[in-house]
Amino acid sequence: MKISKYLSVGILSLAVAASTQADTVVHITGSTAFRAGTTTSIENIMGGAGNFKAAFAGTTGDEKGATYVVLQGNVASVPAAGLVTVKCTWTGSTGGIKTVVQNIDITQTTAPNGWMSITNLPGTNTVVGVASPSYALDTGTFPGETLKADVTMEDSLQSSTGFTTTTLTETQVGVIPFEWVANNGSPAALNNITPLLAQALLSGGMPLSQFTGNPADAVAVYAMGRDFDSGTRLSCLAETGVGVFGSVQHIFPTITGTAGAAGSNISELRLWPQATVLGQLFLVGQSGFAGGGALADALATPGSPTAATPANPPAQALQFGPGHLIGYLGRNDASRAVKTTSIASNTAHRLKWNGVADWNEPILANGNPTSYNDAAIQEGLYSAWEYEWLAYRQTYTGNGKAVADKIALDILNTTASVAGLKISTMNVSKPVEGGLITHL
Repeated sequence: MKISKYLSVGILSLAVAASTQADTVVHITGSTAFRAGTTTSIENIMGGAGNFKAAFAGTTGDEKGATYVVLQGNVASVPAAGLVTVKCTWTGSTGGIKTVVQNIDITQTTAPNGWMSITNLPGTNTVVGVASPSYALDTGTFPGETLKADVTMEDSLQSSTGFTTTTLTETQVGVIPFEWVANNGSPAALNNITPLLAQALLSGGMPLSQFTGNPADAVAVYAMGRDFDSGTRLSCLAETGVGVFGSVQHIFPTITGTAGAAGSNISELRLWPQATVLGQLFLVGQSGFAGGGALADALATPGSPTAATPANPPAQALQFGPGHLIGYLGRNDASRAVKTTSIASNTAHRLKWNGVADWNEPILANGNPTSYNDAAIQEGLYSAWEYEWLAYRQTYTGNGKAVADKIALDILNTTASVAGLKISTMNVSKPVEGGLITHL
């Protein structure tokens, strides 16, 4: 009896030990503007280059700028997690908050939906781009896997979004600056935007002369922007005084070729068509791009001053004819917009916000600065920034939560500077998006 009892206890102990070593999968969604920093931290906690394998959707760029990514490796600081798989589908900050709060499936405004399968991963510890990935759920490896997200990255507080029925655990991990970018072909004199100019721009556009003071500058200037999924949009509307739920008039560009690539061209401009985002109807002009990368590539594409502006349908017709375009982006996506590697004639450039630059001169050959004017943010002079948060439901527990907490800690201590600034470097704070900045 005693031997049988001891054997039973031993077998049970082995079973418990085995269960604690089970492989772990973490599903992350949310902010496209902060995806580079988050992905870098995932790789860091897996031991860095050569110690993990990853695949991303696409054959250009890398995993840090992709919408869909799957990474796999061991997290030494969470040994009980076993082999850790992290799947990322970046839908936008506000969209990520809604999907986690309401525990609903991940969806995109354009297909596909869901997570990249582990079948896309390479056989060795390298990173590969996949032209036609599989998005099948890996229920064989992770029984019961669904399209639901475990973790979301936020450019704004949950309380600012209206999706508050379930309170999330939010961990502040960094500071993300936002920048305004004038598109390819816009004149160098278009170099500054203020809150009042931004309000006029977002209400339907205006003549270039309102930016330059030169009455001869009669060509129009319009806004391109993000859809309601986006925390970048929320932050922009808060900072400009439009209000986080304020109305906008965004441009929809028809692009010949691949946006942001050599040979591409903007052939037509309209107001953005009516769309349903996060279950809400947005009338003509009120929606926008689903991701910051797509907006950046559109800003890098030439042709807007000579593009067609059809009168039909009348609701999408422009008030002033064709013209230049301005968009608002996170710092990494702004760098993508001004790049000159794909389009040699790219003249997209950053604008000062309220007379203050987010960058230092000189500008390099790739369109980006030698360094950023972080001191202006750290002291409160440049106000177009917000906090970044990692968040999950309060019921999220176990090895997945432990891995998520390690990601948050690595961002806080290491990679926040990939997309913005470390909180530890800030000498000012703000209580809410677009709020009053005060010195610490």
